[in-house]
Amino acid sequence: KTQMALTLVILAIILAAVVLNNKSITGFASAGGDRLVLARTTAVHSTLEFVAEEEGFWEKRGLDVEVSEFTSGKTAFETLIAGNADIATVAEIPLVFAAFKNQDFVVLDRMMKSAPYAVIARRDAGIATATDLRGKTVATKLGSWGEYFMHRFLKANNMTASEVKIQPLEPQFAVAALANRDIDAFFFWQPHVYYAKKALGSNAVTFSSDYGEVYLIVTTREFAEKNPGKVSKFLAGLVDAEEFVQKNRRETIGIISRKLNMNAADLDAMWGDYEFHNSLDDALAETMLNEAKWAIETNKTSGQIPDYRSFIYEKPLRQAAPQ
Repeated sequence: KTQMALTLVILAIILAAVVLNNKSITGFASAGGDRLVLARTTAVHSTLEFVAEEEGFWEKRGLDVEVSEFTSGKTAFETLIAGNADIATVAEIPLVFAAFKNQDFVVLDRMMKSAPYAVIARRDAGIATATDLRGKTVATKLGSWGEYFMHRFLKANNMTASEVKIQPLEPQFAVAALANRDIDAFFFWQPHVYYAKKALGSNAVTFSSDYGEVYLIVTTREFAEKNPGKVSKFLAGLVDAEEFVQKNRRETIGIISRKLNMNAADLDAMWGDYEFHNSLDDALAETMLNEAKWAIETNKTSGQIPDYRSFIYEKPLRQAAPQ
């Protein structure tokens, strides 16, 4: 009997450890709660998701969210399309191409909008003006928002992609590549521009643009229609997170700096470049239309331009944030 009792105690301890470990990863759903898998980008763009997770807003809504993390939204979206996630965070460019392929997705929310980004280059590469980029090696992630940003910037300065040497690069390697002179300039987003300026010091030269980024919440139409309760709880958690962010800047920066292993002072310095707000409007479809025209003009895709308005699924967000 003593041995049996000891065995039961050991089993109870093991079970408790497993449960606690599971809670640290995904959180508990309340009794009768729902569960979904989120493919999330490890970037400041995902602030509302980080806060919803950290502050337990999804848990309070009765939703258990298991998170898989990726360094780019494009990869997160591909995970969704492959059937390995229920919801993903992504910028709009991968969606532009997905629509041409008739892939199943809908946009549920625009949770982040950035200020217009800057292009950063090395002054000692002979770059003083935007047109000095001709003949230089520039980096971006092909097929991402960064590539469209590059083409848009070059066109605004009377250049084409054929006039620069394009080096495909993952965003996490951008700062080191620029600092080591492997490239002369790059077209990426924050915080990479900030850290590159910090690394180069007076050798950095930046050029402003008129183009910022948005970050979206997407799922498949099938998932949205079959799981309206889960979708509603997920978005409600983001609405709760938005309210927290608006009222608690210091605490939010603390959460994000810990999640991303960033210096809080650095994050505070670039915080004004981000607007965290859950919304959807027709401007997104118009932006995607313009990006689709670019994709056709540059022979990246072909066919009839999709009706991007049909991919915007507003009902769940209206229910989660009726105001």
